[in-house]
Amino acid sequence: MIFVSVGTQLPFERLIRMIDSWAAKNENQEIFGQIGQTKYRPKHFEYTKNLTPKDYRQKIEGCSIIVGHVGMGTIISGIEVNKPLILMPRHQDQGEHRNDHQLATAKHFSKLPLINIIEDIKDFDTSVRAIRNDLRNASNAGLNLSPSSTSPNLLKTISNFIIKD
Repeated sequence: MIFVSVGTQLPFERLIRMIDSWAAKNENQEIFGQIGQTKYRPKHFEYTKNLTPKDYRQKIEGCSIIVGHVGMGTIISGIEVNKPLILMPRHQDQGEHRNDHQLATAKHFSKLPLINIIEDIKDFDTSVRAIRNDLRNASNAGLNLSPSSTSPNLLKTISNFIIKD
């Protein structure tokens, strides 16, 4: 299952519309979205406006891919459960945020192996295909894909990055 989350503070029309468009062409893919205050209502995947912290955690742990904005909560949640993330930064010039801090965050975190930064549906499709291939290849090689505990040093580095900004 692909789990989509836009966070709790702001709507993210561009992301939800893009995922819905992709879902229309990939009907066999299970997708669930937490869409917040987004006005657009997806036609091709299940969604809810909000999730309790417990339900959010269950979705994060049960999915194969996490999709969202470049928010620290999403990034940390994905890293904690060792799930690949596909993240789209919000843009100020499109009215998606107050400033473009998510572009800087995206640039910094794009270096991590679990994080894929996208800007459009083509990038999204390419990322999903690459992640599926990586998971399939690891499984065929007999590698254990179960989540491992997150490195305390990684979490400290992320915390320090957040505090600097």
